[in-house]
Amino acid sequence: MTRITMAIVAAVLAAGWAWAGEGIVTVEGPKTAMEQADKNHDGMLDHGEYFERQVDVFFLLDRDKDGRLTATEIGEVDVDTFAGCDRNKNGSLSLSEFTAAREKDFDQADTNNDEVLYLSEIDAASRPPAKNK
Repeated sequence: MTRITMAIVAAVLAAGWAWAGEGIVTVEGPKTAMEQADKNHDGMLDHGEYFERQVDVFFLLDRDKDGRLTATEIGEVDVDTFAGCDRNKNGSLSLSEFTAAREKDFDQADTNNDEVLYLSEIDAASRPPAKNK
């Protein structure tokens, strides 16, 4: 299953975004992300709300405003995972490539398979996987 690493899960799926001067985006947390993305205020994100959020996040991350995301713009990202999302192998992600990868993350986070995400699912998906001792 394609996943754009925990850096993206934490920064995109579960992040609330705030501008901190000079175009820097800061992470606010799952609760803030939910409040910002839940347009109809029903306490859950459907696919449409999630997709809208991912489009917003894409353009927030696209610092040079060229319509593509590089690994540098995303931040800490596994090279192989990034390459797997880069379907046309041009070294960057288009909006289509980004949202396709993010849709797979939605499905992975939707642990009860009801086609919506609750805060508890977003919170769980944003946590780093437990390390085996």
